[in-house]
Amino acid sequence: MPFINKELLSQPEGKQIPACMKQGKSEDYLNEMGIDHHYTTPLWPRANGEVERQNRSLLKSMRAAHAEGKNWREELNRFLLAYRSTPHSTTGKSPAELLFRRKLTTKMPELVNVEEEEVEVSDQAVRDRDNQRKQFNKDYVDKKFHARDRNVKEGDSVLLEKKKENKLSPCYEKEPYQVISRYGDQVVLRSPQGVQYKRSLQHIKSFNMPDLEEQETPQQDAKPRTEPKSFETPPVAEDQVPMAESPPEDVPSTVPTAEQHVRRSGRITSRPKALSDYVLY
Repeated sequence: MPFINKELLSQPEGKQIPACMKQGKSEDYLNEMGIDHHYTTPLWPRANGEVERQNRSLLKSMRAAHAEGKNWREELNRFLLAYRSTPHSTTGKSPAELLFRRKLTTKMPELVNVEEEEVEVSDQAVRDRDNQRKQFNKDYVDKKFHARDRNVKEGDSVLLEKKKENKLSPCYEKEPYQVISRYGDQVVLRSPQGVQYKRSLQHIKSFNMPDLEEQETPQQDAKPRTEPKSFETPPVAEDQVPMAESPPEDVPSTVPTAEQHVRRSGRITSRPKALSDYVLY
């Protein structure tokens, strides 16, 4: 049983919703207790990251118990004791210290008695450290993945990412969807058939409608294409005999000398200048 009532309850929307919630019984209880109940973005576990991170720790302990041949239901109590008595990196305090204002008695040997030790916990200091740590992590991830704001608003046409069926299947749907509303990184889309979907901004991309008027109207200012004229060599008279062109003086001759050799590739090799003072045999 929880010790306090939560002000906000986030829950994924899908088949795992209990039948009592579908019938509206739990909604009446939440409204009576003043709890704001809403569903997270479908197909986007990051929207409920706090629960997903806790489930990862639970599954890790269950896998360890299964590998050792122990009953995971019995080992779960030991895991919860270790989790509640371990300080968190964001707050610097353990959950038991924040709730009971004291440390839990564990099997770890300590020099100071737990009952005599006074724990000073400042709620504002813990909240400030928690916000500072979360902001640091957010800035690091945004810089790593080059995050930027998505300029998606109501009435825009977007393409919805589809489930990958095989290697040749397209990544997005063929027909565009219309954005009905947006709340943070969650958008509500309407398909061409009139069905509404809740998706994250990471599942859509902007769709630019092609301008059909520009494609249908011909380009009047365009000049007609002219074919290039073929260059023909003028005829040579019989009394005019072309003279053999002599190579310029600056161009070195390609005829190999005695010190040069012609290889099979046609490249001419010569003796290095460092060996000009020696006689080679």
